[in-house]
Amino acid sequence: MAHALIEKRSPHRRRALDGVLFNLPLGVVISDPEGYVLNVNPFFTSMTGYTLQEVKHDTVEKLLNGPLTDVLALKKIAISLGQKTQFMGQLLHYRKNGSIFLDQYSISPIFNSAGELANFISLSQVMTDMIPHTSSSKAMLSVDEMDALFGSQLS
Repeated sequence: MAHALIEKRSPHRRRALDGVLFNLPLGVVISDPEGYVLNVNPFFTSMTGYTLQEVKHDTVEKLLNGPLTDVLALKKIAISLGQKTQFMGQLLHYRKNGSIFLDQYSISPIFNSAGELANFISLSQVMTDMIPHTSSSKAMLSVDEMDALFGSQLS
């Protein structure tokens, strides 16, 4: 998984890092400098319902964002990543089945030995399953219900 993150490392160190990232109890996404997914770990799949085959060469944001995802936060992320700096925050994200969860995550740039941006790594954790998905209809909440559920997390 982390081969693109390590330059000129021993195979043993590469396998060790792969093992850590693969088994970490957080959703891990490795993407290229443009944000296209190169790899995800099994925990990401269990969190979101998306497999590597479904997200590879796409952007996670395209799949996980939805109507309740904070557009202002997305702009802050874009600025941070454009400046090649780390971003930490929380967003409402959507699973493949349509259910919504509060995702606490960090996105960090990874630089190669020449100091050039090589990858981004994102670590995600589900904070709360906010709104259960029902197959008969999409969950819709009023502004007052959203305030009661999320409070200041949405402002």
